Amino acid sequence: MRKFLFISCVIFLTGCSAAPHFQTPAPAANAEQALNYKLFENPAIKASSHVQVHLDEAKDITYVQNFGGGGVAVGVAFGPLGVLANISMIQAETDADVEKLYGKLPLPVGVMFGQAAANQAVSYDETSNVRFHPFVMVVRDEDEMLRMGTALIVEVPQQDGTVWNGRYTHQTSLHLPIDDIADGLSDEEHTQIHEAIEQSFDDIVALYVNDRTGKYTELEHVLIESTFLSPRIVFEINGKVLERSDDRVTLRSGAGLISLPLDDSLELKSATVKKRKKQVKS
Repeated sequence: MRKFLFISCVIFLTGCSAAPHFQTPAPAANAEQALNYKLFENPAIKASSHVQVHLDEAKDITYVQNFGGGGVAVGVAFGPLGVLANISMIQAETDADVEKLYGKLPLPVGVMFGQAAANQAVSYDETSNVRFHPFVMVVRDEDEMLRMGTALIVEVPQQDGTVWNGRYTHQTSLHLPIDDIADGLSDEEHTQIHEAIEQSFDDIVALYVNDRTGKYTELEHVLIESTFLSPRIVFEINGKVLERSDDRVTLRSGAGLISLPLDDSLELKSATVKKRKKQVKS
């Protein structure tokens, strides 16, 4: 699990490098080609740690939070013991949140995703060689608000025998106080969350379909800071804009295709590409 967390951090940090990495487009499918899938379980998503746990028995609702520790400074100041102290404090905070939130989001994730896929003409087929792992993401921010969205891990075998691996992430505009959910959802809150996640799954399947059918053109290169993607310790992530409206932006990044609301959880600015200095011949 520690290895997975390290790799996850590296994925985000690569967005800050001089030569950023971007997820390649999904293997091409023409407009007439039927798209189908079967389900699988990605072990990294199903695993638990001090910063990632689950809020339901099926482990379809992933909860992410990393508050409670002394931050990066503790690790730097006290070395390995500081890191262990951080992990222990964050684990205690995570455990307390799970005790409050477990079972409080009654979302039939499998059913909701299946309907969303059908809405986008992507059919479930147990014989398909394309594999999906859909799940719901719940992320705690510094104000103890919960941001929610969906994610989809995709594996597509290619003719050369390799497997294309991709990720699609969609953040909703929902942000609810943690205590509101801990106290039990009202009918109005339940309807609000259910409808938002339904729409999020619809939109995330559309991201996949558009990616496979070559609908996206990469536009401007930007840098983003997202509370949803990296709460507390915010990484600056490189992205290529694919679509932008008054209230949402869709990007291709090193962490996959990402659709984010243009709200207070996101900072976005134009990227400045550094030019190589000319070498002076002696």
